[in-house]
Amino acid sequence: MSRIAFIKNSLEYLPEIEIYKDYFSNLGLQVSIVEHPEDILNADIYWFFMGVEHKKKVSGLHIHEYASLSTPPYGIVKDKIKRLINIVPDGRVFLNETIKQKAFFNDHVPFTYRDMGVSEHFFRKNNNITKEYDFVYIGSLSAKRNIRKLLQCFSEKYYQYTLLVIGECPNDLYNDFKAFPNIIFSGRLNYKDIPALACKAKCGINYTPNIYPYKYQTSTKVLEYLAMGLNVCSTRIEWVESFAKNKKIDNIQFFNESLIDFRPEDYLSNGEYWAHIKEYNWDKIMDKANLLNFIHSIIKNRRIDEHSK
Repeated sequence: MSRIAFIKNSLEYLPEIEIYKDYFSNLGLQVSIVEHPEDILNADIYWFFMGVEHKKKVSGLHIHEYASLSTPPYGIVKDKIKRLINIVPDGRVFLNETIKQKAFFNDHVPFTYRDMGVSEHFFRKNNNITKEYDFVYIGSLSAKRNIRKLLQCFSEKYYQYTLLVIGECPNDLYNDFKAFPNIIFSGRLNYKDIPALACKAKCGINYTPNIYPYKYQTSTKVLEYLAMGLNVCSTRIEWVESFAKNKKIDNIQFFNESLIDFRPEDYLSNGEYWAHIKEYNWDKIMDKANLLNFIHSIIKNRRIDEHSK
């Protein structure tokens, strides 16, 4: 076992794939990132970010990773269909236990967990950076997230506060709000360039609907905001509320998705840096996941199964 191929759709935004590449390369494996498994026929392991794999087109170990579930509309229905049509892989990787439970696999395929982490360049380096913006929003601006409501709130009610928006913006959304001087669109940035700009804000906004599957997913945005030393305000998402409560994080404050209780003035005072965010550094996350050991266990089980036939 020395060659591993990660199958990545060209439209997918997966910054963690570079983490995988570095992790396995440092362990001595040859790593490739391709769009189709047929693009590399001599890999020992094919790692899919699901997705669909309804037919096994190449030999080797096949691992299916579920960092999320299907998004609206009809997310639950789409997941049921995928469960019926996907091949049975040699192993599965889930973001967390909740994602595994909601995926409803009823078989004995080996599995493990790999949570989201934060890249080193997000961790606060300069405490004295000049703040130029009140708030920053990083992430998806798709209609599924209903970001228009947040932008309307800043353009109509809270125009005295500035909002920096980092991410690829649909044309209709940009055209509707570009004229408001307090809403600043950066466009999509190189992943490594995000912290240098986002750190100039006082508070990071996590505006996410509390619906399937978003409410079950680790909020990478929240982790990154904390790593940068920003205050955090968030819609009441199941994962974020549980995380803040269990970790006893005081500088995450909550508001309703309707924004009826959104109070900008309450979110801008200097909060205490949450030092335990260092536990979410990608190196620690990958060490905890111990994926190479997981692969070795799959190979061992496969050999046992072959000998028993």
